[in-house]
Amino acid sequence: MEIIDITGALGPTPAFLESEIGAENFSQELRIQSNDPDARLRWLVGANYSETEDASAQVIAIGTPDNVVAEVVNSDQLGEAANAAVFASVELTLTERFGVTVGGRYSSDDFEIVAPSGTLFPGSSIEFTPSVTLTFKPDNNSLLYATVSKGYRPGGVDTTFLDDDPIDALTSEYDPETAWNYEIGANATLFDGLLIGRAALFYMNYEDIQEVFFVPPLNLSTITTNGAEAEIFGAECDVRLLVSENLSFNVNLGLLDSEYTDFDDSPSGDLTGNE
Repeated sequence: MEIIDITGALGPTPAFLESEIGAENFSQELRIQSNDPDARLRWLVGANYSETEDASAQVIAIGTPDNVVAEVVNSDQLGEAANAAVFASVELTLTERFGVTVGGRYSSDDFEIVAPSGTLFPGSSIEFTPSVTLTFKPDNNSLLYATVSKGYRPGGVDTTFLDDDPIDALTSEYDPETAWNYEIGANATLFDGLLIGRAALFYMNYEDIQEVFFVPPLNLSTITTNGAEAEIFGAECDVRLLVSENLSFNVNLGLLDSEYTDFDDSPSGDLTGNE
């Protein structure tokens, strides 16, 4: 349970917001894979299933938790979500130095939200997310790779109270989010394992990116919406120096350059070009 003092949000009198969230989860996964790590062809297939049931309660009241004068909002919300997926991956050693890995995942998501008004909001989404990785080993201590993969986040429904009318509620359905990731990188082990390094460059292109915004003007609640498009350029570098068996130094560096390439209908106005 969380209690937030919102004195001033509903007028000069004391007020507070009380919220409580509970959830139950179940998941099961089955995998079958080849058992020879030195084989030229290695494979994996599998499936998983998960369920989530959650319940939330929200109270906006005038007064204090120990002395409630009046409840402005007292509402419950129930939700159920289920995900079923099948996936497979094949890794092939082309030559002594070159290799390729191809994988894919087929996901199906279903959800139901019971809003405070009692209205049922069902939804579903289906997505296939492939990935391909090429590897090259210049020697036994280093690896170069290039990866193209697709990511996915299912959609859903948000129910939140309108801050300018706490009796009313706003229900908004948002779409799945997808992203293509392009990455090149290198891993190396030098000086008999005393120095280990990893570096990567990547570019991510998002469509229907999911973003969370506070609902104005009082900003007491949030709502999820879809941005049209966004992109991220990034670089990562990790270095580990082993000084002795009991002492090592680690240095991590990450750089990100992100931008909304098309987001002209956000709750905060036109955010196209924002970084």
